Amino acid sequence: CFRSHARAWLDAVVTGGEDSAAQAGHVARHRGNGGMLQCIHRDPLCSCFYGERDVALCLGDDEFARYIRGREQVMAHHCREELVARQQRGQTEEAQTREYLRSVYPDALQCPRCGHGPVIVDGCSDLRAHHGQRAQGGGTFSNACHACGFFSNERAQWMHWDGRLR
Repeated sequence: CFRSHARAWLDAVVTGGEDSAAQAGHVARHRGNGGMLQCIHRDPLCSCFYGERDVALCLGDDEFARYIRGREQVMAHHCREELVARQQRGQTEEAQTREYLRSVYPDALQCPRCGHGPVIVDGCSDLRAHHGQRAQGGGTFSNACHACGFFSNERAQWMHWDGRLR
């Protein structure tokens, strides 16, 4: 049944009931499946996977909470592996930060006067519309460069961020 299938996954991936090499293999397969459990029939021709909704319907609250913790552990393991791999390639923390920012904010801008960036501009392209507006909870919105004070009404006057942190 599905419940025993999910428990077996939890035992193999989360608790590490087997040796670490076998556990690493289970973790790698799970990541390769997009974090979902493969069909219980394990037919090589079947490409069916169970998503979180399916798992939640079949497991009790405690087991489902354990499943979620297991998925989080798998993701944390993946993040640690990625960090170690980048460090082994000699990628500095600053380079990792730049790469992350470029992936999350592909439309980031930089100041055309002093090069300060990245500048994250969300919302409308009329930068004057909210410039100086009071924010809920205090403070004001500023669409001017924080480094040199450059301001333009239009987003098009700003440069696309070149990826350097300034």
